[in-house]
Amino acid sequence: MLDAAKITAIAMHGSTPKQIEHWALLGMAVEETQDISAVLSLGSLKFPVVKLTDYHDKVEELLAVDNAFALITAAHILAQQTKQQWRQTN
Repeated sequence: MLDAAKITAIAMHGSTPKQIEHWALLGMAVEETQDISAVLSLGSLKFPVVKLTDYHDKVEELLAVDNAFALITAAHILAQQTKQQWRQTN
């Protein structure tokens, strides 16, 4: 793990100790997150935690919203559906 931290730190232009600290904070946040609607908080940044599968039945709504994340989510869901349909026919 130390070797991975060294390599990642170089790639991210940071230090090995800071990379390990970053991974530790992420790990602790993930372990503390039990509810899917919870908020992942790192310092002053807060990220809502969601599952894309929660939006499978809301593709039309996602496409109607003027939001890049909604469009990306809809595109991902449609790509998954297309892949499943292709697998079923082949």
